[in-house]
Amino acid sequence: MRPGGSIIGRLLVVLSAFAVLIAIAAVVGYARLAHENSAAKQLTGQDYLLQQAAGQMQEFFTISQLSITSFALSGRPASLATIGSSRAGFAVNLAVLERNVSPGMAGLLPPQARAGTQLFAVAVAIAKLPPASASAARLASGTTSIAQSFYLANSAMQERIAADLRRLTGQSKHALSIGLAWSAAAIALAVALLLMVSVTAIRSMTGPLRSLAGAVRRLTSGEHAARARVTGSAEVREVAASVNTMAEENDRLRGQEQEHARLRALAREAGIRVREPLWPRMSSVRHPPRSPSACRAIWPCCAWSRTVSPGTPTVPAKTGCRSTSSRICPLTSTPGRTGCSRASPAR
Repeated sequence: MRPGGSIIGRLLVVLSAFAVLIAIAAVVGYARLAHENSAAKQLTGQDYLLQQAAGQMQEFFTISQLSITSFALSGRPASLATIGSSRAGFAVNLAVLERNVSPGMAGLLPPQARAGTQLFAVAVAIAKLPPASASAARLASGTTSIAQSFYLANSAMQERIAADLRRLTGQSKHALSIGLAWSAAAIALAVALLLMVSVTAIRSMTGPLRSLAGAVRRLTSGEHAARARVTGSAEVREVAASVNTMAEENDRLRGQEQEHARLRALAREAGIRVREPLWPRMSSVRHPPRSPSACRAIWPCCAWSRTVSPGTPTVPAKTGCRSTSSRICPLTSTPGRTGCSRASPAR
């Protein structure tokens, strides 16, 4: 089975294989049964033909013998009227036996043929004798030994034919049993193969699904390096590839956020390092005292709330500033003292 196929494709392959195996088993079983049945019918029909021909030949022989005996005892010529038809029927059945007899029974035909020839010769000879004469009676009594040899050979042939019929019937039944057994075995093999292929297909589908579920659980538990194995059917492989793509995208976004955080930290650190050298220099600068108007010209929202140096007048805080933050005034800053309060202008 192709490992990259879809689930539907695998099921179709399994069902098709099962249908093909069942069809093969049915065809093989039917062909075997048909062959055995045909052979049995042919042989059985031939044996039935031989059996019928042997029986009819015996019947014609018996009628001819009774006609000869009746003529010898009664002296009526009408008793010999059936000799001609019996002789013709005997010859026809003898020819049928000679054409269809098996080699094993061919040795039983010559005694019957000789007996028939002798019997019909007696019938011809007795027809020429005076009715109810002693010579006719002596000639008729000689048919007993002729009939005995005929009946022995004919009975042996009929018994042989009956044995062949019984053998062929047994062979036909045995062949039928074997054909049914082979068909059952083929069907059982097909079912076993179906189960094996089904179990294999189910495992090939459930195994990748369990692996995919495990990879998803590891990802959700924080194991960001976990990846799903791209194996199994086409549908499972597509889902596994999607999970891997999502995990890689999460890694990319997480890396970008970490890089942004690192850059922000570097920027804060750089700002601190830039400001640290400036504070001592700014605190050491001495600005001359300026008037409030000059201060406001430079810092519009700056109000002097306290005296920043000796000799500098105190200026009340300017109204209108929203918020103030105490810091050293850049104009008249004195280390350690409170300067102006700067705020944004009112709007």
